Amino acid sequence: MRARSVKRRQIRRYQRRRIAAACFLVLLLPCSILAQDSSTSTAEGKKAEQRGVRFTYKDRPSLRIGKSVRIDFRAKFHGDFRGFPLEDKKKTTLFEFRRARVGVQGNFLREFEYELETELTDDQPRLRDAYLNLRYFRDFQIQVGKFKQPFGRDRLTAFHNLDFIFRSRIGSEIAPGRDIGVMVHGRFYNRGLNYQTGIFRGSGEDDASGRTIVARLTGLPLRLVPTPEWLRSLELGIAVASSRLPEGTIAPRGETVFGQAFSQRVQVNGRRFRAGIEMEWASGPFSIQGEFIHSRDGRRQQSVRMEDLPDAIARGWYLGATWAITGEKKAEGIHPRKEFLRNGGFGALEVATRYEHLRFASSEHPGPPVAHARAPNIPSTSDRAWTAGINWYLNRYIRIQGNVIRERVEGFPLDSSADRQIFWSRIARLQFVM
Repeated sequence: MRARSVKRRQIRRYQRRRIAAACFLVLLLPCSILAQDSSTSTAEGKKAEQRGVRFTYKDRPSLRIGKSVRIDFRAKFHGDFRGFPLEDKKKTTLFEFRRARVGVQGNFLREFEYELETELTDDQPRLRDAYLNLRYFRDFQIQVGKFKQPFGRDRLTAFHNLDFIFRSRIGSEIAPGRDIGVMVHGRFYNRGLNYQTGIFRGSGEDDASGRTIVARLTGLPLRLVPTPEWLRSLELGIAVASSRLPEGTIAPRGETVFGQAFSQRVQVNGRRFRAGIEMEWASGPFSIQGEFIHSRDGRRQQSVRMEDLPDAIARGWYLGATWAITGEKKAEGIHPRKEFLRNGGFGALEVATRYEHLRFASSEHPGPPVAHARAPNIPSTSDRAWTAGINWYLNRYIRIQGNVIRERVEGFPLDSSADRQIFWSRIARLQFVM
């Protein structure tokens, strides 16, 4: 009976993904055509926009009710052609429809912003974002609902804006995710200084930690001193997060890009403290982005004798760079100067590279390392990954990405035959965002 139930769920999931893929293909062509020719409003049209209910289409479908209500309809789809590690004798490549998200966002009464977004490819449609933001004072805004916690530049970047197909390992494994909470945020000095602070129910949908307090501060410090223009876009940031760990919580386990575990799960109890620093710089067609995150989990009374154990440590960093070789400005987002197949246009082409390191261990090392959930000395394991990628922006809606990834796993506790394993992977993605 259980096998039948699992099979039925798999069939339903496959059917939903087929429907989402069909929607993807149906939307792909007309929106690509619309991208070729977007007419400007006439003077009479602008006057008409001031009153009544109307439907508009500029970058995306939108419903307007006078000046009071704006409803923008969003759709985000992407599918991956995956190549498994090249050492695999089968060298299998397959297509997986990974995301199908639809939603609405906009504002009403001028000072209220909102967003609702649902994921369609899960077993059951799942609400991803659902929040309301009051922006009456630009330097003191209040946001409430379910949304990403303000921690980690890579984690806070929407998937369709990432320079690479996958997030960094620290963005996926250490940074907190979406949860229900309330946040106060604002900006000063013409966006030169930004702050975010909030309290959330937990640290994310897949995180077992309890109430979480988060704070993040970012800014453009070189605006304040005489520096060359190309340096003033350097943005620096710092973030901290503190979470309660209930009795019996299991610490996160490190995974490779394709989900193979490389670290030992351990019992934790007490507090989880995260701290991160970040930087981003963009000038002309070039950009550099980097981040470091340190996480520390308490292990009170978690030994076999109910004694305190050394804290569990997870830390990592990445550094990435991009170059739009067709000359588009990165700081404004890559928008092709000449869209694909429009007046002989090719679109925009960008190359990117990233190196990263993620490590798990214990804060102290009493005795030999043991692969056990209550071991005093957690075996040190790490994953080093290098990614090379290319991004082809056909138009404002469609992007094709290709990545080659080399991972080196060290201190592999789950496979005693080797203490180092190297994985080569390749993957391509077709993405549509409206």
